[in-house]
Amino acid sequence: MNKHLLILSAIAAFLFAHDAQAKDTNGCVLSKDIRLFVSPARPHTQQPVQIMVVHSGTAQNGEIWIQRPDGTQEKIPTVRLGGPPHGYIGTIETPVKGRWRAGLVVNGEMKTCKRFRVGKYRIRTRSKRVVDESTIWHTYRRWTPALENLYSIWIEHLFDAPLNQEPTWNALHELTQDPTRNVLYDHLGLGEDTPDKGAESLRPDCADFPYFLRGYFAWKWSLPFAYRACWQGRRRPFARCQEMKSNTDFAEAIEPNEAFYLMLKKKVARSVSSSSARTEYKSEDTDLYPVSITRHSIRPGTVFSDPYGHLLVISKLIDSQNGEPGILFAVDAQPDATIGRRRFWRGSFLFPPGAGNMGAGFKRFRPIIRVRGETQPMKNWRIKRYPGYKDFDLQQQRYTPDEFYDAVAGLTNVSPLTPQKALEATVVALAEQIRRRVVSVNTGEKWKQSHPDQLIEMPKSTQLFQTSGPWEDFSTPSRDMRLLIAIDTVFKFPDTVLRRPEHYGLSDPAKIQSTHKELLEKLKELASSHTFTYRKSDGSKHPLSVWDVIQRREALEMAYNPNDCPETRWGAPLNSEEHATCTQEAPARHIKQMRAYRPWFHRRVRPTHQDPFPEINDP
Repeated sequence: MNKHLLILSAIAAFLFAHDAQAKDTNGCVLSKDIRLFVSPARPHTQQPVQIMVVHSGTAQNGEIWIQRPDGTQEKIPTVRLGGPPHGYIGTIETPVKGRWRAGLVVNGEMKTCKRFRVGKYRIRTRSKRVVDESTIWHTYRRWTPALENLYSIWIEHLFDAPLNQEPTWNALHELTQDPTRNVLYDHLGLGEDTPDKGAESLRPDCADFPYFLRGYFAWKWSLPFAYRACWQGRRRPFARCQEMKSNTDFAEAIEPNEAFYLMLKKKVARSVSSSSARTEYKSEDTDLYPVSITRHSIRPGTVFSDPYGHLLVISKLIDSQNGEPGILFAVDAQPDATIGRRRFWRGSFLFPPGAGNMGAGFKRFRPIIRVRGETQPMKNWRIKRYPGYKDFDLQQQRYTPDEFYDAVAGLTNVSPLTPQKALEATVVALAEQIRRRVVSVNTGEKWKQSHPDQLIEMPKSTQLFQTSGPWEDFSTPSRDMRLLIAIDTVFKFPDTVLRRPEHYGLSDPAKIQSTHKELLEKLKELASSHTFTYRKSDGSKHPLSVWDVIQRREALEMAYNPNDCPETRWGAPLNSEEHATCTQEAPARHIKQMRAYRPWFHRRVRPTHQDPFPEINDP
């Protein structure tokens, strides 16, 4: 027997040997910290079987091993995710009928395992409803630390992509209906993710997006799911929420798939809004609760709410390595239903002064539990003690912007970044944000081409930022406000280092001044090296650099109207060769309104309901 076979035999012996650890009735190791899950719920030979292992401990080089019905054992390709929680995903591509066992092996030692049976045929895990059954889906499980960890790993895998890519998807169902991304694909055996067997489209906007993800996962695992309709009065900084609704409410369809999709697309989408996350920190009548900024809490699935109503969902955290900055990724949905990945920085996660007093910041979904037979949201005091959570915290409400961004930077960067590396990271983030705007502008142009005689009406006052219809789908006032803030962050970065040198490990006055001068020179060089193209009115592509966009920041204060030509929307100077191809401008009454609203964009402060500018009368 050669050396390779000896190693395999030794690991296999460890994997399924009887030892002194606690075991279940099938001889598998039981672990409180490490859990193994299998999907679909009832494995069969007509669909690959997903093996998922999750834990909250330190990172380990684990591998998934399987034992086939004939007794043979082998290691299967394993994808490692997270940190924390950590996860391992392996796939049995062609399962055969019989009894299987799967386990996680770390350094030759089996940490946990699970026995399962593979059937010959797909078996529906839920029979058809009877007419008098009203529950959307039954709750058979409760949220536990292991299932919260699985939720995080599921989200990370769903949106994962190489660091050098800027992934964008047209809608959420592109991901849930992709078995290579969605490890819970057809988990229930109902054909719920197969388009020709009952799957439906999912096109959430930014407010619906976190709820669609949470609800989808809860449905797959028979977990409780709840949501509320919230509203924010004109003179209230926080939103107030109505009575909780849940999966135990009346189902509007007999078929389980149809009942679930109707709940998401009709009930949830019509109830939740950006106000659902802008609730008072200490309030308990909420769907989300504020958390401490720690590795335990800032995990995939955590929601970030900015004070202007945009929601993002954390999807991945990468530690700093070899002097390169760490990265915190999030995903969000836009009004046109596109979904993209962002990296955390001041230009995408807005936390201005007083943001905590508007309910902004990182929040997690409040666990739904049963108390004396009744479904209830968990109270704040219980969250502080409940295993797997224990992270209810009010600190974000007291943070200044610098304290907030420093706290998050500490999650990914153990030691301060050099000013040069920090500048490079901010320029890269701005370039990604600009390229996402290219997609938004192009989407509006495609709509105009298919509706050549239709004007997109412009709302008045604060409705400019939040309305419905084509303006909401194809204009970019909120996105341009964030872009302008991002441009300022990059453009003023050298001065920021001069003002707060201790954040970058600088103390010597001469070194501080020389670094400031170096950054001023480096800024233009870096920004000029990142380029992109946009499509002009005549169909030709025009190249621009990030530095060009920085120089056009004043023009971008009035570039969000989708009725304008692409040249105007990218700040092309009037009477320039670039602008000569422009064939369409917004009507005069729109331009008058934009001039009146321009101070909002010039000051980089979105108006509030308490202090809107006067509405502009049409000429």
